[in-house]
Amino acid sequence: MTKAEVTLDEIDAALFRARVPAIAMLRTPNATDPGTPGCWFGGEPTLPAEIPWPYYKPTEREAYGIRYEDPDLAIPMHFLVQINLAHCPRVLGLPLLPKTGTIFVFYDPAVAQATDGIAFTTGTGCKVIYVAEDVHACPPRPAPPMPDLSSTEVAMDYLGTSSFNLWPFVFIITDTYLRESFRGRFFASDLFNKRWDALHLQIKKDIEEHLGPEAADRRRGKPTGPHFIFGASQQEHFPSAEYLKRTFRGRTPALTADHTLLFRFVCDEEVGHRTNTGTYLEFWITREDLEKQIFDNIVVWDY
Repeated sequence: MTKAEVTLDEIDAALFRARVPAIAMLRTPNATDPGTPGCWFGGEPTLPAEIPWPYYKPTEREAYGIRYEDPDLAIPMHFLVQINLAHCPRVLGLPLLPKTGTIFVFYDPAVAQATDGIAFTTGTGCKVIYVAEDVHACPPRPAPPMPDLSSTEVAMDYLGTSSFNLWPFVFIITDTYLRESFRGRFFASDLFNKRWDALHLQIKKDIEEHLGPEAADRRRGKPTGPHFIFGASQQEHFPSAEYLKRTFRGRTPALTADHTLLFRFVCDEEVGHRTNTGTYLEFWITREDLEKQIFDNIVVWDY
C-alpha cells in the first residue's frame, strides 16, 4: 500500500481517536449585541473593588536585554475576558471548571511580550482571577492609567492603549483535533486532506447557526479560529512537550503530564488583542490546581 492509499474507514477511525471537544467563545456579530450574561472580552470588568487590579513588574531575569530605566516600573495588566461560569457549558470528557463564580483574565501586552516569552512562562506577565461570589452587581472597573513607557522596550504590536475593546460573546461546543496524530501517509492522502478541510469548515457552520450567515461572512479569512476553553492542545503537546522545550529553550514552561490547557486566545483585531508572535496565547494549569480552584500558578505559551 502506498502512502496515499488510505481508506475512508481508516481516516474516520483516526479522526474519531484524535477528536477532542472544546468550548468556543464566539464574539457576537456586533459589539453592541447582547451575549451570554456576565461574559465579554475587553472593556471594563465587574471585578470586586476589594480585589487589587493586577500589575506586571519586570524582574531582573525577565528584563535581560530589555530596556527599562525605571526600577520601580509597574504596569497595569490589560483585562482580556470575563467568564460567568454559571453559563459555561459542561462537556463530558473535559476537565471541570467551577459550576459558579466568575473568571477574569489579565495580561500585559506591552513590556511582558518584549521579554521573549519569559514573563509569560514564569507566570508574572499574566493573571487569572477566580471570584466565587456573584459579581453582577459590582460596578465596572476602568483600567488604571498606563505609565510612561517611552524609555521602555515594548512589544512591536503594542497599540499604546490601557484597555481592549468591549465585545460580548456566546459559547458553543466545537471539535478540535490532535494534528500530531496524523503522520506520513495520512498527509500524503488527497482523501484525508479533503476530509480534514471539511472538518475545519464545521466551525463556520457553527457560527452561522448561532450568529447568522452575515457574521460568518465577516469571519472568513481568519486563519486562527475562535478563542476556546480546553481543546486539543491539552493533549497534543505530550509527550512532545520535551521536544518543544529543546526547540524553544528559555521560552517554554516546565509543563508536566498533569498540566492541561485552560484557554487559547487567538489574535483578535476587533478586540485589539495581539501577541508578539502574531498567533495566540495558551494558558496552562495543573489539573490539581483546577480541582482545588487555584488559579495562581498559571503559565502561558506565546505562539
